[in-house]
Amino acid sequence: MVSLVLADTADSSDLSKAAITVEESTSAQQPKFFNYHEFVITKYRALDEESCEEHGPENPICITHFPNIYVPEESDEFRTTRVVRIPRRFESSTEFPNFSTQLPGSEPAALPDTHNKEFVPAGEFEGQWYGETSVSPLSNYLDQAEWTEIVTRINSLLEAAYNPITRRNFVNVILDLLTLNLWSIIEPYLFVNPLQSVEDYVSEINRSESFRLKGIKIIPPRESSYLSVCIDSPAWIKPCTAINEPLLTHCDTLIVLL
Repeated sequence: MVSLVLADTADSSDLSKAAITVEESTSAQQPKFFNYHEFVITKYRALDEESCEEHGPENPICITHFPNIYVPEESDEFRTTRVVRIPRRFESSTEFPNFSTQLPGSEPAALPDTHNKEFVPAGEFEGQWYGETSVSPLSNYLDQAEWTEIVTRINSLLEAAYNPITRRNFVNVILDLLTLNLWSIIEPYLFVNPLQSVEDYVSEINRSESFRLKGIKIIPPRESSYLSVCIDSPAWIKPCTAINEPLLTHCDTLIVLL
C-alpha cells in the first residue's frame, strides 16, 4: 500500500508546489482477509440465560451459518439444515472464481479462537446456536487438510474451465464466423460445458462415504452463481424457551460453496 503525504506550502491551492512523499506501509497495515459473510450481534440468549438480553460490544456472538435458501422454506430440510458460506478470494484472481481454502475461523482477520478450532456454542439467536468466534460448525465435520484439498481441486477445475486460450474456444470462434454465429446456438447441445467438470466433482464428493456418514454436502457452485461455496450441514437448533433440552439437536448438514 502506498500513501501520499502533502507537505505544507505557501500556496496550498498550487499543487505543483506541494512536496509529495511516498511512504511504504508496513505489512501490519496491509488489509487482512476475513469471511465477509459473517457478522456479529450483541442481543442474544446466553447459555445460562432464560431470555434474550443485550450483551454489549464486548461480548458478541458471531453469525457463521445461515438458512438453507436452496430448498423450499416450508420443507423439513429447510428446518433441519444450515448453510456455511465460503467466500471468494478476489486477490487471488479476478479472471475466474477462486474460493478460500481456509476453514471459517482460520482466516488472518478472523475473530480469535480459544477452543482449538472447534465450534463451541455460546448463545442462541432466532432458534440457532452461535459461537463467540469465526469458527463455524463446519470445523466439527472437516479438518483444514480435507477442506484445502477439496477447494483447491474446485479452484483448479474453475481455472481450467474459464481459460480462454484453449483449442475448443479457437475452433468455436472459427465455426461461429463460418456459420454467422449459428454455431454458438448449436454447440451447447452437442458438447458438455467445461464447467460441468466442477459439478461432477461436487457430486462425487457428496457421494463419498465420508460426506454421507457425516451428513454434509456441498451445494453445486452453479446454484449460487459461483459467488460462494456453500456447505449443507446439520442445524444447531435450540429454541429460547427450551432451556432444559439437550444443548444440540443433530440434523442433516449442508455445506455450500459460494
